[in-house]
Amino acid sequence: MVDSGNSYGERVSRLVGWGHWFAFFNIVASMLIGTRYIVQSPWPETLLGQF
Repeated sequence: MVDSGNSYGERVSRLVGWGHWFAFFNIVASMLIGTRYIVQSPWPETLLGQF
């Protein structure tokens, strides 16, 4: 029988590891974009909007 290289378990492990890093960097990017939006937006004028 011919060995095809990486086993199924190794491929899944590598893809899951890559997926975790992808999700981590997406979270960091969304936090940076959200922080920039919050800093740039003006403070609400009404008292209800400030809470």
